[in-house]
Amino acid sequence: MKNILHRIARALVFRQLKKIDTGYISIQEGNKKFSFGKKGNLSAHITVHDPRFYGALAFGGSIGVSEAFMQKFWSVNDLTKLIRIMAINQNAMDQLESLFNVFLKPILKCLHYLNQNSVKGSRINISKHYDLGN
Repeated sequence: MKNILHRIARALVFRQLKKIDTGYISIQEGNKKFSFGKKGNLSAHITVHDPRFYGALAFGGSIGVSEAFMQKFWSVNDLTKLIRIMAINQNAMDQLESLFNVFLKPILKCLHYLNQNSVKGSRINISKHYDLGN
């Protein structure tokens, strides 16, 4: 199941990266190399150490990919250049951010609905957030 999710996330990420007009990003994943954009002065090389990187980017947007960076799911030879490429190609990157809303927002709304503030729900919520062991 995880492999399927990683492949779906990678496909979503690659679809957006193909829209890069300015700059060049290469992604090394094991012995495979993928390239996006046009080679030039503005280029960055990403090495994927864990396939969870793709899910973090596809479904977590900029925050997810930042957390994945801290967890060492991926590394880059020049973070500043990568951020510049992303900023210049903001339209394509914003669509990655919106993938989060398309897929996860309905799920989060359902979870919020299930966490209603009824008498029973209030007891559960309070017990999760406050130490009542006076």
